[in-house]
Amino acid sequence: MMNNKSNFFKALFGISLALLLNGFLMMLNAQTITHSAGITYGTGAPTHTAVGRSSKVYFDVTNVKLYDYNGTTWELRGDDIDRISGCTAPNYIPGLGDSHLAINGCTSPDKPQLYAFVGPLASNWVMIAGFNGGEGITVAGNSISLSILDRIRFNAAPVLAGGERVMRWNNDDGTFEFGMKGGNVTQQIGQEAPFLVRHADNTALQNGKVVYLVGSTGNKKTVRYAQANSETTSSTTFGLMTESGLANQEAFCNTFGYVRGINTSNLTEGDIVWLSKDTAGAMTAVRPQAPNHGVQIGLCVRKHANDGVIFVQIQNGYELDELHDVYITNKLNRQVIAYDSLDRRWENTNLSNLLGSAIGSVLGVDSITTMDKQIAYGKGTSNLTGANNLVWDYTNNKMGINVSNPQYTIHASGPTFRFENNDPLNIDVYNTTPPAGFPKWAALGVSDLVGYVGTFSDDDLYIITNAQQRMVINQFGRVGIGTPSGPAISATLEVQSTNGGILFPRMTTSQRDNINLPNDGLVIYNTSTNKLQVRANGLWVDLH
Repeated sequence: MMNNKSNFFKALFGISLALLLNGFLMMLNAQTITHSAGITYGTGAPTHTAVGRSSKVYFDVTNVKLYDYNGTTWELRGDDIDRISGCTAPNYIPGLGDSHLAINGCTSPDKPQLYAFVGPLASNWVMIAGFNGGEGITVAGNSISLSILDRIRFNAAPVLAGGERVMRWNNDDGTFEFGMKGGNVTQQIGQEAPFLVRHADNTALQNGKVVYLVGSTGNKKTVRYAQANSETTSSTTFGLMTESGLANQEAFCNTFGYVRGINTSNLTEGDIVWLSKDTAGAMTAVRPQAPNHGVQIGLCVRKHANDGVIFVQIQNGYELDELHDVYITNKLNRQVIAYDSLDRRWENTNLSNLLGSAIGSVLGVDSITTMDKQIAYGKGTSNLTGANNLVWDYTNNKMGINVSNPQYTIHASGPTFRFENNDPLNIDVYNTTPPAGFPKWAALGVSDLVGYVGTFSDDDLYIITNAQQRMVINQFGRVGIGTPSGPAISATLEVQSTNGGILFPRMTTSQRDNINLPNDGLVIYNTSTNKLQVRANGLWVDLH
């Protein structure tokens, strides 16, 4: 490395020494000088050809550089810099072959200092306030700056320890490491992104806690411990503290990369780590479920109570209305999300706005009214009236079939109702105020229980098989069997048939006598006597 003053004196010294040596050799050899030329001066590097007796030494006064001509090209003359111990100026006269430049061994708080010998005394060394050593290295007093530098190679296995403001090669992580402010945090350059933060409430911050952004104080970000149980404490989750900080002090928070030396004993290596919904600043391996927020903190690299490692990569969860193509406004219960091709976005809307066209074609219906009042599926001309209409009265909990305003729990209007079931059909009907003589429960159809078939109006009850009327019980209780027009007015029971008769109960005399309290008029056929008998005046009388 060279500077203006050193090069100038060295050039003069070199010329003087050359002249002395040349004269000395002439005296020894008695040679005659055939050519002598001085130093050529100029601005900038030499470009001419040194021919004949022209000078073969060139001094660039602009850049303070000395060149020698080798017969073909000009070569920049370089000189070494001697190193001395201690933190004082050199105090010697450079000998033959010694450099007229020297740098001492000062360490912190001072830095090595560069000196040039100006002679003739040993004490005549001048500290150079600034010099350019070539290759882009500039030294000015205690400062060294780099401008155009080709490369720097670091030791792959550093011997000296790291620390604050110290850069070293980290072969394990395959990158440089740099000691951050305070000396507690070492950044792996290109693999981590730490930032200084301060607690928004001026309280202490703990290493290994998850924080969210609150604001700033001066040029420092302020944070609080994050928690997944609310929008406020999770939506701006920032990072994981990588060192502790006292109250009113700043500390580093890592927003990306490794955080080491924390307690991860509640996690499993390889687990995705989530923000806890239960404890502020804590992490969990269990993803919180809605309405809690799912905020991914990163990955558990090492499980350990003291030396655990988390790879941080924050991924905040989102509500629907935070997505760029979703527009939510005035949210109501039972609303759905539908795509609006005109606005090219998803919007919240009532189901009633969709079923008429979008879902109606699938269900075979035309429309549906608002969900919180009445729901109506219809093929008629109106939502609430017309054929094949079903109405649900949400307010009064009533269902109507082919009626627009149901008056009963189930209110149906139509000529035919049909129930189908592969198993025995049983329909239970409950009436809180049945007619006298009837129970509150009645059964319609066939079941394993004894039930009733009937009406609670003035209509006749018909029993039909094979599409033919077999039996009728009219509103007055008269029964007709095989009577298409109903039983005769004067008959309680009328039986009509052209291919069958009435078959009375058949039993033996002993079985007849076991009838409990037989009434007069009871008729049986006695198989012991082969007689048709009737009970009269408390006795059994043969009818033939």
